[in-house]
Amino acid sequence: MANERAGDKKTTKKKHPKTASKDVEDVQTLSMEEKYNLIAELSESVLEDPNSSFFSEKDEETNGPKIPSKVKKILDLADTTKRITDEGDEQIARLAIVSLLAIFQDVLPSYRIRLPTSEETSVRVSKEIRTLWQYERALLTHYQWFLKILERTWEKRNSSQKDQPPTPLAITSIITLCELLKAHPNFNFRSNILSIVARQTNNRKCEQIVTACCDAITYLFTNDRQGEVTLEATKLLTKMVHSRKFQVRPELIRTFLSLPLRVHQDEAEAAKIAQKAQAKKRKRHGESTATLDAEIENEMREQSGGIDKIALARNQSDTLQSVILTYFRILKADPKENRHVIILLPESLRGLAKFSHLIHFETVLDLLKVLRKLLESVEALPLDAALNAVLTAFQTLQGPGRELQIDQKEYITPLYTQITR
Repeated sequence: MANERAGDKKTTKKKHPKTASKDVEDVQTLSMEEKYNLIAELSESVLEDPNSSFFSEKDEETNGPKIPSKVKKILDLADTTKRITDEGDEQIARLAIVSLLAIFQDVLPSYRIRLPTSEETSVRVSKEIRTLWQYERALLTHYQWFLKILERTWEKRNSSQKDQPPTPLAITSIITLCELLKAHPNFNFRSNILSIVARQTNNRKCEQIVTACCDAITYLFTNDRQGEVTLEATKLLTKMVHSRKFQVRPELIRTFLSLPLRVHQDEAEAAKIAQKAQAKKRKRHGESTATLDAEIENEMREQSGGIDKIALARNQSDTLQSVILTYFRILKADPKENRHVIILLPESLRGLAKFSHLIHFETVLDLLKVLRKLLESVEALPLDAALNAVLTAFQTLQGPGRELQIDQKEYITPLYTQITR
């Protein structure tokens, strides 16, 4: 079987003897068909042997300078920001980007790579470890190049005219970032990708981009076991809602409904106390040793997929606090001053109805007070917002507000007034 594959590989090289050893400049002079074939050939070769595909190769024919790595050749075809392009070049770039997405989805590990320090590299290590370090450095370098190309492509191809949507190449770049985030949320440069994707959940020009980015955020929320990525994404989104004075799309607020929050704020407080106790215990054993032990422990947990229950509780508590605060800001905003708040009310009330059983008793009192004030002018609210306000009040009174023994008439009366609507 191995011989058959080797034979196929040699045959493929004979089909494209010129493209196999082309340098960067020569690659750009190839015809469209030759570029298509080159991308296919290089991608297949990288997936067959990724260990050698991120390193430069020697030109055996001329014994001249090293030629770019296989992955670098595809990166050059994907990068249209350094040359004047036509529609054909954009098609090539899209194909190259999609091919690189498939490559990195396949070869990236599920954990963050930590490059060795200068002190570590100066120590004598085995050949296997040295080879692994070289490969990880090359992998990170190429991956970073790819992310920069995607970001530059988006900035260049996203039309600055308000009435013009982004180009297909720009859309491909954003969707690729979404897919990378979903496939490897714990790998390096996650924060860079997440910041771009979070911003584009509020894209005003392209529904396809909004859907892709919101789906990526929802996927993170649903599949994040440790809660760290979820907290980072939530902070980005809630900060954007506040900084843009609620001028955001309701789809952004809707993503919070997929948060798998289960930890009550009181339980989270107990988890924080336990974490402080652990920190004091480590400090008694020496600060430097404690830090090193914590780093090693985190790395081992990331690679093994283990869950730190204390960290999870803290992350979920901080996430809940950010989301509830955003909901309250939307409910307390004056619709007369900002009409866009009305659009966000239904999603905010759905979220409060879902998460109200996790909040502090004091927060329950504030929530019921806000809902009561909101329902005083119930006729001015959209019907879905009015009904969700009543529903949120009922669920709060039946859950964490049960001990308050509040007369539900204040919330039933507004409900009856909506029957005619």
